[in-house]
Order: sequence, then C-alpha cells, then structure tokens
Amino acid sequence: FGSSFAPGGAAMLIGLTAITKELVLACRQLGLTVSETLAAFVACTVVNPQTGTFFVDKQLEEQDARQVVEESIKRLFSDSAPTLTLRLQASYDHSFLELEKTQQKAAQTREEQEGRVLAQILQAPAKQDPADFDSMTALYRKIFQLLLVKCRAPAGAGGPE
Repeated sequence: FGSSFAPGGAAMLIGLTAITKELVLACRQLGLTVSETLAAFVACTVVNPQTGTFFVDKQLEEQDARQVVEESIKRLFSDSAPTLTLRLQASYDHSFLELEKTQQKAAQTREEQEGRVLAQILQAPAKQDPADFDSMTALYRKIFQLLLVKCRAPAGAGGPE
C-alpha cells in the first residue's frame, strides 16, 4: 500500500477500492486469478476480532488493510463451502451487472434510432399533396419504421429483430 504516512505525518487511510486492487494483485502473483467483484466480496467478509465488526465498514489504516488482504487471500485459496458460496455469488453479481450494462446499451441504441427516424419524419415536407402516392408512401414507411424500432423486444427477450 506504499507509505503508511501521508504528508504532514498523518496516518493514511485506505478504502475498499485500494484493498480490492491490492488483493487482486496479490492473488495474481500467487497464481490465482480473481475478479475485482469476488475480491471485494471476500474482503467485505473479514471481521475485526477486536471490535466484532467488518473491517471495511470504514477506512482502514495500512496495518488493518494488510490484515484484510492476508485473511482474504487465505479465504480465496480455501476450498471450503463458504468460499465457494462467495465465488458463486460474485459470479452471479458480475454476470447480472454485465447483463444490465448490455440492456442499457441496447436501450440507448434504440432511443438513438427512434430519434433519427423521428427526425426524418418531421423533416418531410409539411404540405404534401395527398394525391402524391409516392411521397405519402415514403412518409408512411418512415412512420412504420419508427413503430418497428419502438416495438422491438429488448435484447434476449426472443422477439423479432
């Protein structure tokens, strides 16, 4: 974690993000690849024996942070049921987060498509001759295209694309 003292002689406090990164790096050096999600989950489960509270409920001094990393490494290299449960939970949460990001990106793409098609509809000449079959057909096609974009099923829902 570098120097334990900040400029001015005050002790440096370390947060969960730094602990997680240190834990991922330490595991990688020991030959175990873990995601940041799993590392954070495991680090959050380490209890301070003096207070009976979780270490990461607050910012930690360097020695406490090292203790969290060391205990987390022991847990990650363990094949016990609680460790496997944590791995499964972290995997599930990570997958859920990735799915949510994918769905948000798809929704944003749909909104952009809607905006483009709507702009095309609005740019159509305002005073079209209703007898002009080709221009009215083109306008109706654009409206139909907008409806298709708006009604498209979310990604993974199995609807028409």
